[in-house]
Amino acid sequence: MLKSVKRKKYVFGFGIVVLTFAVFYQVTRFQFVHFDDGFYVVNNARLWDGFSWDDVSWSFSTTYFSNWHPLVWLSYMADAWGYGRNSGGFHLTNVIIHAANAVLLFTFLTRATGAVGRSAFVAAVFAVHPLHVESVAWISSRKDVLSTLFGVISLICYSEYARSLRPRWYLAALTTFVCSLMSKQMLVTLPFVMLLLDVWPLRRLRYGPDLDNTDSQTTKTSGTTADTSGGGDAIISRDWKFLIFEKLPYFAIALVMILVAYRSQQTGGGTEMMTDLSLSIRCLNSVLVYALYLLQTIWPWNLAVFYPHPGGGLSMLSVAFAAAAILGLSLAAKNLFRRHPYVLVGWLWFLGTLVPVIGLVQIGRQQMADRYMYFPMIGILIGVAWFLTEFPRNRLWKEVLLPKLACVVLVVLAIAGWLQTGYWRDSETLFVRAIAVTENNSVMHFNLGRTFQEKRQSNDAIKHYRRAVEIDPNYAKAHSAWGIALAEQQIFTPAKTHFERALELEPRMVEAHTALGNIELAFNRFEIAIMHFRDAIEIKPQHANAHYNLGLALHEQRNYREALAEFELAARLAPGNRQFIEKFVGELNFVGEFLLDQDQSSEAAVHFRKALKLHPGFKRAQANLKKAERD
Repeated sequence: MLKSVKRKKYVFGFGIVVLTFAVFYQVTRFQFVHFDDGFYVVNNARLWDGFSWDDVSWSFSTTYFSNWHPLVWLSYMADAWGYGRNSGGFHLTNVIIHAANAVLLFTFLTRATGAVGRSAFVAAVFAVHPLHVESVAWISSRKDVLSTLFGVISLICYSEYARSLRPRWYLAALTTFVCSLMSKQMLVTLPFVMLLLDVWPLRRLRYGPDLDNTDSQTTKTSGTTADTSGGGDAIISRDWKFLIFEKLPYFAIALVMILVAYRSQQTGGGTEMMTDLSLSIRCLNSVLVYALYLLQTIWPWNLAVFYPHPGGGLSMLSVAFAAAAILGLSLAAKNLFRRHPYVLVGWLWFLGTLVPVIGLVQIGRQQMADRYMYFPMIGILIGVAWFLTEFPRNRLWKEVLLPKLACVVLVVLAIAGWLQTGYWRDSETLFVRAIAVTENNSVMHFNLGRTFQEKRQSNDAIKHYRRAVEIDPNYAKAHSAWGIALAEQQIFTPAKTHFERALELEPRMVEAHTALGNIELAFNRFEIAIMHFRDAIEIKPQHANAHYNLGLALHEQRNYREALAEFELAARLAPGNRQFIEKFVGELNFVGEFLLDQDQSSEAAVHFRKALKLHPGFKRAQANLKKAERD
């Protein structure tokens, strides 16, 4: 019997992996997308200069792009070292981690509940559900799959601790919890999930109701409850004070990580804090979004990479219906608690784990995001799978109809997941799809404009920038990008107007300062250009383009030594940019010739040697060095 169960687990586990790759393996042929992938991977010099201790140190100290997730940076560095700039390799890593998450979820549920079939169904739906496509197919969403990997391992270790009370399992659960938060601070709610698991399926709460748990057999001895859930090992029940007390280290770590996440968002410079939305609007939107996530879980259609926030345009009728649905489901779950505790546990899992991203603290311009459901959906799936199995208690339903229904659901979801994954093949396809299934999506028009601009299709880019500004006249990034597109067509006066408008809306916009400086440089207004470049560098000291352009302006003012320093800094900040390096080499030679004319031969020779070290075949520098050495 045990061998049969073990064989069944292996078959289900293998099937989950196969199903995952059947849906997602296509992403290995997909490109990077122009939606954060540039910031996280493509243009992040730290990923491409090797895998040094300095890079490891940077991973743990940086809040680059408004996040502190050192393990994500280390995973990207490993991919860059192993795959180079092959986007398919980065995608493959995401798929592997996602498949591991599905198998680990299956392992956790079977170990905690002993219900192999239901656990397999939950894990399989988790593996192929279209709402999870964003987390898997988007390289920049590595943090979601990686944090869940450690989160589920932490739950496995915790269930083993609950069964054995051995300190090593407690420490393992705590360590992997920390690793999860070092990937993304999404699972700060995991201690609450552990408390829910203490109620069901672990049944560690001594003074709870006499639950009718069909997955476990309970014997009562001398005032304590021994629950043989899943694996047959006794679980000793405790009172609620003890259960909370043993979670205190988890809560303390979670609190620290919340502060780290908030600080990173404040200082990282990658995302916008939407401070113009009132608390009442954010609360109303949170209620609506809970209902929308539920609806998308049941009917995952017309999904998009970005859903624009309606702001003050929220429909009060929709909010009222959403509130009624949430309240009604909450009451139903409460009323079912005695006979079907998993319904309330799954429901609270869903409600609680979404709290960090439900929008009470609004970060970014989105109303909601598919990736936020990566972990919370597990709660819904658990509640539904166990409830449908236990109610009604009918042999025909349980042994014939329900397995067939489960297969149909999996096939439909797998097909929908495969189709949704296809929209991630490239940036243009992804953004066009988002515009088609949402309304007034200024962010997607802006990103589609950037995609066309990178393809040198300036007219198409301008069309989408114009539409983005029509939807949101205060969209500073769209004004700045529109100005850059106009400047590329040498339409400078309107371009300058857009840059000035962008800086009026967002005075610390580096791109607008740099672009305005370029226009002033083109018209030989060097002092004004230098002012803008220095403003950009003050805001973002690591901005290689600003240093490079400042060097050009200083060179035109015959301030050769400062220009050389700026070119050197630009080349060091962007070691893969040949333009910066070539300019630096040329400037080294130029300054060397200037020093040679001033009869400073020894100092000139130093510059020529530096130039030749970077470019050994530079004949002019070779001739100049010989001349300097003769003098």
